[in-house]
Amino acid sequence: MQSLPTVLLKAGEADRIVAGHPWIYHGSVLRLTQSAADGELVQVKDHRQRLLGVGFYNSKSKIAVRVLSPERIEVNQAFFEERIRSALAVRQKHMPRASSLRVVNAESDLLSGLIVDKYEDVLVVQTSSLGMDQRKPMILAALQALFSPRALVERNEASARKFEGLPDANGILAGAIEGPVPINLNGLRFEVDVLRGHKTGLYLDQQVNHQRVAELVPAGGCAQVLDCFCFLGGFGLHAA
Repeated sequence: MQSLPTVLLKAGEADRIVAGHPWIYHGSVLRLTQSAADGELVQVKDHRQRLLGVGFYNSKSKIAVRVLSPERIEVNQAFFEERIRSALAVRQKHMPRASSLRVVNAESDLLSGLIVDKYEDVLVVQTSSLGMDQRKPMILAALQALFSPRALVERNEASARKFEGLPDANGILAGAIEGPVPINLNGLRFEVDVLRGHKTGLYLDQQVNHQRVAELVPAGGCAQVLDCFCFLGGFGLHAA
């Protein structure tokens, strides 16, 4: 395993990382033991040289390091395949019939700066951190290996990218799409514009909440539901 640059933390800054917080702010950093390129994998140690984890470094961001693991790891295609497979298993456990869902939800799946949404056989990717963006080829290869999607789309217009020194990027990375992508969400049909719609096209991270709204409204009964700023009407349609 290759030698990594070391980021040493100030005294009193380690507890939050040991507890599982994935962000290390610049104000928590004591010094680097050697120079590190932006986006490079680094190891993080406390002021007593105890290893706290490894993550992506960025001198231009307020978040100096985004921690990926408490242990030394190799970040390659196999790493991304394993993390994405684990994330998908969690979704399939709780939403076994869902054919469209958020596969990767950044820090929740120990992949800070990465979002992957699955719209039937189309995958939409967002990389909001420099380290993830630099490893996009690995991520795309992992997604191809796991899902064999009809198309892979990049939706990288989130404002967070500018804090990482990243430009906007939007388009089809692999495959082809003609018009909106039809999906089934809890028995409802949506036509999703994955290229121009808000965020990745639909709020798939709200899927469980959409279902909960449907359960709260009495079947065949009368209920008044105000769905403000509804976009494609995910909550309103589930309440109908």
